[in-house]
This record gives sequence, C-alpha cells and structure tokens, in this order.
Amino acid sequence: MAGSNYQRKKSALLLLEAILETCTDTWSPERKKGQPPCNMAALLSWVRSKGYWDFFSRSNTLLLLSCLQDGTNEIRELASELLVRYFPPTFPEPIAVAVFACAQEAVSSPRVQEVEAGAVLMKTILQKSDDFILKQILANDVPAARAFASSCRCLCFLKYLLGVLRDHSARAHHDLLQAARTTPMHGVIAALRRCLLEVPEVTASMLKVQQTHQWRLFLGHLVNCAREISALLLGVLQGKGAARSNQQAAAPSFAEMGNAIGCLIRLGKGLEDHDSEDLVLLSEEHSLILTCCWVSVKGAVEGCSMGFTKFCAALLRHPDPDLQEIPREVLDQGLALLSSPRSSSVTRRAAGFPMLFLCIVAGEDPPKSHPLLAHCIQTLLALAGTPIHQDWDQTLDLPQVSAVHVLQTLVRGSGLGTALHPYVTSMVTLSLKALGSPSWAMRNAAIQLLSALTVRLLGQKQSRDDGHSRDRVSPEALFSHYPQLKSILLGELTLAAQASRDPQRGKFHLCPSLYAILSFLAKLQPSTDSLNSIHPCFVEPLFLLAGNPIYAVRVMAAKALVPLIPVAEYGNILLRLTSDLPLSHNLLPHNALHGSLLQMQSILAQALSVNSLPPDQLLSIARQVEDRLWLLTPMQRCPLVRLAYLQVASLLVGSCPPSFAQRVSDILNDKLDSSSPLEKPGLAPLQLGFASFRQFSIHFLCSKAARLASPERVGELCLLLQRGTADEQMAILTWMMENEGSKDLNFSKVLQQTLLEKLSEVLRRRIDNELLKLYLEAFVHLYSQPSSWNLPVSLQLMGPAHTECTEILLSMVESDDLSPACFRHALCGVALLLSPGFEDVASLVRWCAAIERCSSPLSAEVRRMAAATSLKLGGASLVGKAQESPSKCFRAAAVRLIDVAISLLQDEEREVRHEASIFASLASQLWYISGALPQSSCDLLQSNKGLLGLLQLLLEKFWDCSETFASLVHHLPAVDLSSALTELETKGAVSLYKEDEPNVYAEPAVLAQTLFPFLFQLLSRAPASPKLWGQIQSWLETTGPGVWSSLQHCLNWWSQALAFSVKEQNPNPKEGQTVTLETGPRRLITKRQEHREGHRDNSTCLCLKALSCPKVHAAVSSLLVQALLVAHALGILEEEKQPPIPEIHFSSQDLRGVVLSVQELLSQHGIASTVSPTGVHFSESLRPFPPTTKGERE
Repeated sequence: MAGSNYQRKKSALLLLEAILETCTDTWSPERKKGQPPCNMAALLSWVRSKGYWDFFSRSNTLLLLSCLQDGTNEIRELASELLVRYFPPTFPEPIAVAVFACAQEAVSSPRVQEVEAGAVLMKTILQKSDDFILKQILANDVPAARAFASSCRCLCFLKYLLGVLRDHSARAHHDLLQAARTTPMHGVIAALRRCLLEVPEVTASMLKVQQTHQWRLFLGHLVNCAREISALLLGVLQGKGAARSNQQAAAPSFAEMGNAIGCLIRLGKGLEDHDSEDLVLLSEEHSLILTCCWVSVKGAVEGCSMGFTKFCAALLRHPDPDLQEIPREVLDQGLALLSSPRSSSVTRRAAGFPMLFLCIVAGEDPPKSHPLLAHCIQTLLALAGTPIHQDWDQTLDLPQVSAVHVLQTLVRGSGLGTALHPYVTSMVTLSLKALGSPSWAMRNAAIQLLSALTVRLLGQKQSRDDGHSRDRVSPEALFSHYPQLKSILLGELTLAAQASRDPQRGKFHLCPSLYAILSFLAKLQPSTDSLNSIHPCFVEPLFLLAGNPIYAVRVMAAKALVPLIPVAEYGNILLRLTSDLPLSHNLLPHNALHGSLLQMQSILAQALSVNSLPPDQLLSIARQVEDRLWLLTPMQRCPLVRLAYLQVASLLVGSCPPSFAQRVSDILNDKLDSSSPLEKPGLAPLQLGFASFRQFSIHFLCSKAARLASPERVGELCLLLQRGTADEQMAILTWMMENEGSKDLNFSKVLQQTLLEKLSEVLRRRIDNELLKLYLEAFVHLYSQPSSWNLPVSLQLMGPAHTECTEILLSMVESDDLSPACFRHALCGVALLLSPGFEDVASLVRWCAAIERCSSPLSAEVRRMAAATSLKLGGASLVGKAQESPSKCFRAAAVRLIDVAISLLQDEEREVRHEASIFASLASQLWYISGALPQSSCDLLQSNKGLLGLLQLLLEKFWDCSETFASLVHHLPAVDLSSALTELETKGAVSLYKEDEPNVYAEPAVLAQTLFPFLFQLLSRAPASPKLWGQIQSWLETTGPGVWSSLQHCLNWWSQALAFSVKEQNPNPKEGQTVTLETGPRRLITKRQEHREGHRDNSTCLCLKALSCPKVHAAVSSLLVQALLVAHALGILEEEKQPPIPEIHFSSQDLRGVVLSVQELLSQHGIASTVSPTGVHFSESLRPFPPTTKGERE
C-alpha cells in the first residue's frame, strides 16, 4: 500500500470500505435501504469456518496502520475510520505498544505531515485500547499510571498528553530554537484536539456526573497551558520574551516578528548582533521557528469562532437576563477597542479580530430581530465614515480601515443570510465613497468590501464563461430587492458623465468609483422585459461616458450598456448610435467616436447572438454603417477608431450587400502597406492601436478569402506571408491556427505550403524569436490536425529545404538555448519532419536522444510535455514501420521510444500522461491494423492500459532486440533494501523538509510487479536468441550474488520482530523449548535469542515504519522480481545443462525456497505480493515443476 500513489490508495480504501460494510453487516427487517442479503450471516459463518475472508487479520491491520502514517489527510482519515468502525475493539498489545512508540516519535517531529499522522495515531490508540493495554503503554509515565486508580481511561490518556505538552512548553521556554527542532508543541496540541473532539468516548465520559469534576479540572489545566503557550509565542515573536500572566498579549507586526526571530537564531547559535547576515532567503532556523509558532495556531481563528458562536447563541437564548447581556457587553468592548487609536500594525485584513463580531451577531436567533447586528453595523458605518486626519501615521492601522474589514467579514459570513439586506445599500455607499480616500489601506479595504457585496448581490459565478446568463441577476430583480441602490448607482454615473462631458480648461475630474460601478453593472444579466422602465435613466449617462478620455472606462461602459437595454430595444438603440456617427471628417471627438463604436459592437454582438434583430432593421443598420465607411479610411487618423469600425463591419458582413464587404476589402488591401504611421519630427513613430488594427484587418481579409475561395485573394495573402512585416505574418499565422478547419481544401493547401517555404527561411535567419516561435507553433498545429493537407506531399515539395529544416531544428533542440514554448514546438516539428519516411537515420537517432533527455522526471514539466507530444506525433509511425523492418536501427529506435513512453505514462502531470497514452494507443493498435492509423479513429487507452499494451508489443514484436531486456530491467526500482532499512534505523536530527520526490505519481513497487510477467516470458524465449541469452547471462552474473545476500538480510531483519510477536503469545517457554515461525523453511528462535523489552518495542516500531516507507516497498518489490528472474534463469541453465555461473553458489530450487520464505514472512507484516495484471502471481512462478495433484491442491 505504501508503494502506491494517492489515487490507488484512496480507491483501494473506498473499495475495502464497501466490502467491509457489506460483508460485516446483517440483514434487518426494520431497514428499508442498504440491506445486505438476508443470508449474509450464514454466509459469513460458513466462509470463516473454512478459513477464508479473514478481513481482520494481522497483516490487514498492519496495512491500515501504515495508511495512518500517510502524508495525505484523506488517506489517514479513511484508514482510521475503517480501523475504528469495523476491526476488533482493541489492538493486540505488541501492535498497540509499537503504534504508541511511532505516535510519540511523530508528534515530536517538526514536519507538519508527520505531526498530523502522529495525532491520528494517538487518537486511534485511544479508541482501540482498553484499560489493560493503556496501563501497559503508560507504565513508564508515573503520573499517568497513578491516574488510573481514580480516573477513566480517556482522561488518563489525555492527562498524559497534557503532561507531554507541558514538557514541550518548558523546553520552549528554555530554548525555543532547539525545541522547534526536537520537541515542537504543535504535534501534541493536534493530538489533544483530535482526542477531545473526535473520540465519542471522551464526550460520553464528560457527560457522566461522577466524572464531571475531574474533567473540569483537566480542562482548566489545559486552558491555562494553552494560555501560557500563546503568551510565550506572542511574546517571543514581539522580541520581549514570554508575556506575564497579567499582561495582555498582542499580535506582533511582520517587522517585529522578523527581528525577534533573527535575535532568537543568533542567541541559539551563540552569535553577536554584528555577526548576522542579511539573507534574502529564509534559513532552516527561520522556517523551524515559524512552523513551530504558526502551526500551533493553525485554524485557531476558525476553531475558536465555531465554539464562540455556539457560546454566544447559548447565552442569547438563556432565560437569565444577566447572561443574555454578556454578548452585548463583549460587542461593546470590541467596538470600543476598534475605535481606539492603535500603537502598532497587525496583519492584513485586521487578522482574526473581525471574526469576534461575526460570532456574536451570528449567535442571534434567525427568526427574530437582530438588535446586536443593527447596533454593530450602524457603529461600524459611522466609524468607517469618519474623515481621516491629514497627518495620519501610515505605519499604524486606522480604525476606519479596521471597521471596513469587519463589515467585509460580516458580508462574507454565510450565517447571517437575509439579515444583512437592510444594510446593503449603506455599505455600497460607504465602499464607493471610500474608493476616493487618500489612504491606500482604506481604498484596498473598500475594494474588498465591494467585491464581497457584489458576490452577495449577484451570486457566485458558476461557470468560466461569463456569458452564461443563468449565473447572473437581471436589473429588474436587483433593483426590486434594493430600490435605493438604483438611485445611488445612477447618481454616481450622472456625476461622472457630467464630469466627462464638461472638462474645465483641459483638466479632467477623476471619479474613483466609476470603473467599479461600470464593472458591477456589466455583470448583470441582459434584460428581457420589453416594458422595462429602468434603462432610460441609465442609458443616457452611459452614452455620455462613451466620450470619457480613459480607454478602460469606454470599454467597460460599452459592456455595462448591454444588460440595461431590453432585447426589444436593441435595434432602436443601434439605429440611434449609427445615426449619430459622423458622415464626414472632424464632426465628433475621437474619444466619443471610439466609445460609440464600442457600444455598437457590444450591443450588436449580443443582438446577433440572441437573433433579436428583424432582417429589415438589420439591413438599415448595415446601410448606415456603410455610409460611414470613411471611418475605415486613412482620413480617420486614429487606429483605435478604425479598429472599432472594422469590428462592427465584420459583424454585419453577412447582413450587408456583397458590395459593402468588397469596399471594405478594397480599402484594407489598398492601404495595408501604406497605413503604417508616419514618422514626423517631435512625434512618436508608433500610434496606439495600430498593430491591433493591422492584425484585425488581416484577419478580415483572410476570412473573406476563405469564404470566397478566390485564387487572387489567396495569392495576395501568400505574398503577404512571404514579404510582409513581422506583425502581418504573425496575424496570418494566428488566423490560420484559429481557423484550421477551413472548408476549402485548396485554400488551406496553398497557405500551408507557403508556410513551409517561409519556415525554412525563418529558421535560417532566426532574427525574431517571437516570429520563429509562432511559425513553429503554426506548423505543428496545422500539420498535426487530421484535416491538414498531406504532409508527405508538402515535405516533398520543399526539396532540399526539408533536410535543412530538420538539421536546424535538431541543432536548436540540442543547443538548449530556446525558450520553453519554442523548445516544445521545435521538438514536435522535428517529429513531423521525420515522420513521413524516417529516411535520415542519423537525425532519427538524434531525435530519440533528445526525447530521452526530456522525458526524465528531473526535467521541467514543459520539456516532458514536449517529449510526450513529439512522441505522439512521430513515434507511432516509427514503431509501426519497425515492426516489419529488418533494419536493426529502426527496431532499436522503436524500443527506445517505447522505453520513453513507459516513463511518460507514469508522469505526475495528467496532460503528459494523456499525450503518452495517445502514442501507446496508436502503437498498440497499429500492431493489429496494417497501414497508417489516423489519430481520430484511435481508441484512446487509459495510461495503465496503454502501459500493458506497450509491454505486450515489446514482448511480441521486439523480444529479440538486445535493447528490450535492458530497457525493461532499467525500469525496476534501483533501491537497495539494506540501505533503505538502515536509513529507518538511523536516528538523528530531523530536518524540517523532506527532499521532494521527482515524481509523486510514479509507483515503483507497482511497476516492478507489472513488469515481472513480461520479463519472465522474455527469459523463457531468450534461449532462442543467442545474443539476447548472452546479455541475460551477463546480467545474471552481476545480479545473482547480490540478490541472495539481500534476501538473507531481509529474512533476518523481519524475523527479529516476528520473534518478539511470537514471544508475546508464549512468554514463558520451557527450557530447551523452541518457538516455530511459520515462514516456509522452519526457523528456530530459542529463549537465548530473546532481547529486552525496549528492543522489542523498537523492532516492532521499525517494522511499522518500514511498512509505511515507499522506499522499502519499492526495494522489496524489486528484490523479489529480480530474485524470481534469477531463479528462472538458473532453471533454464539447469534444464539446458549449461555450465553454472561461477559467482553464483546456489541452485534455482534453493533460491525459490528462500523467496517463498521471504514472501510468507513479509505477508505476516502486511507486505504481501500482489497479482500481476496478466494473472501471474509471484508464488505461482515458483512452481514450474511437476504440478500438484488435486488432493494436494485442496
């Protein structure tokens, strides 16, 4: 289990849960759903009598215990639930003692994942231990052992944890840096939290009258200890040491924390202040202290808020009036503190202080009135609206800012619901006003408050596409719920529109709230009410805002106009806007002209999407737009205006007479070369929006040429692609990629051929890297599509340039000086250039080498993705050609590509695995289908199925290649078992972070077991190929001796722990009596071989660690696979009566016996051999000799 990835573990645990729920349940006539078969009890009784379905065996228990030490919370929780819910109520004493030892070590680790695992282990021990076992566990702790005489089991265990917490706290008082490394407090705190809140027996014990007093004392001690720890951490982070009990601890600023941590590190290292270095990156010591302090308070605000909300709700519902007043008193104290001047700065968004107010007001009874909420919001609104002094200190928190943050917290709180409706308008007014504050902190808080109000008013967006109207609210619904909101927004828009219309002496009055209002209105759902009376009052200010000098305001005003116009009015508004466009030059300012065109474009696009314009009205609009064609000509000097007009015209092309589209095309064709901005003295050579206008112009021409399929127009575009500027070429390439499914084949063919011809020139010159990347991207994108023109024909037409392009691209890939995106396109381009015939063997070998380098787990994700995509584009055709080719070069290259695919199919990125799966699917199905197999007709295999398909392909078609055996053996985990076990036994300082695995998705242990049946069959065929058999013999000479010694070490290491387990079952053997271990060959453990108790606990704990160690599982799987392969190879040597290997001094039968012993021994510790995908079990491969009789099998 530890050798599996997260997905496999979770699936296995969920399946096990379903099995246990079904097979441990009994039928009951009272239940209507979830019934097992009525004869389930009889079935279970019969199965257990036969010795089957031993769900609660020792090995299964150990497996689930290993999951408790997993690095992910979901796996730990699932395993803990299965152990507590279905398994026997108590652990055997040896297992309980070992689990407790592992838990003790884990909760003292500085690593957060190990701490969480230790907390789950502690909770599980409490739930799965009785009084006797807990006494044995806590025998060395004198206070806890004495507590058993007067306290219950749960309370005794929690007292022990409290004692450990006090010990850790004392060490932290003495030396926080050392304590953060060896005895951090967050582990014990997490264990206490889980045991108190997640163990039902603890809650039941607290409710017993005879134990109430003891629990009160314990909780009082726990609260005092937590208070001391909080004061210590806050005081240390302030640089003042531990705060006294009568002092109020305050949260330090980031600057204070940084200085205090630096001082602690210097003191811990014995350095002076002048010896410190100003480091950019955090040191290990910094991270240790931060982890110790902050993970101790992880979730503190949320955890405290839940309890405090329940506490306030209980007080407010209490019949005693004095108790009912307590929440109001606390609220008044908080508001008073909020209004008082600050002497320091706390963390962002006022830290957890706003949660205090939310907890109090959320405790009020929902059906009744909310006096506390009303009092709180009114006070906050008044405080937030207080003017800020001109000489405020920017290093301190302003009460006004904190008040806005509290309001934001109240708005985001899900428990208040509709109780906030009466105050929404006031809060919107406040946030809009605060956007103009001179304080950045106030403006930032206002933006966050307005964002929270927007979510509450309009709802959370459910889809990525903002155009989905079902996710939004209509103006009618919004303003019917909040009538005053309409006047507020309209007033702000009117003021802003008036300021935009009447600038004084060239000065523009900035309206800070304008863009926020426009963004809010643009999120509304388009109106469908034809009798809507809302839009006239909003439309006029938005029309005026079309002339705003700020570009972003004009764009957002156009978007905000759409939802405020009823669908039935789209045509009338468009006619009004088009009629207002000037018929000649210089009759309307550029800003107003540009804004009007943007509004036309937004409304027209929405009207066409819902098909709301009658044909005659649409024709009238088109004619009016055609009458203003001068806006597209050079007479209009502003490129942004010309671009906006062209975008409107492109929407109307299908509704206009053909002559209009032709006139537009003629203007764009005639003026495209001469439309570059003129350089004049004193003026910048570039104009804003010119590049965008040129790009859209070319897109328009390309679309028209594709629609008409005119050879003349296509020739013009090809000439532009060959000789145009870089921007023009990039525009054509972008259009080609966006419209690769052009219906006209000749049009696509001509453009793609021109692309190939130009690609060779771009590669040779390599002047513009961005243009080079776009050419490569277009080449790969277009020619990898099923609808693309025939690639071999195109490459044949290239002539010598084909070989030149391939050489240049390979050199670029090998030089490693490309950007990540360009590198990917270049590697994929090589695959496409080589794929038609693979005639250039040298280039083929270089391509394979490049893919191998990129497929390493240590490579960057973009390079692994490049390798997978390149493999998909060109690998399958090479594998198909190599299957029937006698060329050793082709066959070796195919094996190399399949070897790369095996690695990529286990990549941690899903996109990489998907690309590799396509290659595996194509390669596997080409095995059965003659000829080329297009990707569109390929059945995509899941990555694991694709892996099996490639392995089967290797075995059937490439088994005799000398590279096949080496490539498969190469994928076996290269982890030495002795080294992995020694690493577990080594105790020393634990660093805060583990070294990350290069691939968290890979499963070396599972892969080894997957490879075994294919390697086994490959060995069986090896004698038929002398070259392959010689290679296997060389492998046998180097691997065989080490396999035997590793198996012996494995037997000795795990036998010690099993001996102690057997000793627990028979603690007093008679003199000379032996204890037998059921591990194949009988191994005897005499009484003289017993060790002391501490060593016993340590050995069992080590076995639990080994069970949860992925390295150990990978090493064991690799060792068993290699041992079985060595045994099989030795058996072939013996059958063929060939000379033995001089370095190997054992027979195949001896090796099989040891392997069987190791398997049976490991299975008792939870490490069981699994069935391979082909159905060959490890133990089945041990018996290739005369089969057993039927009686023996039974």
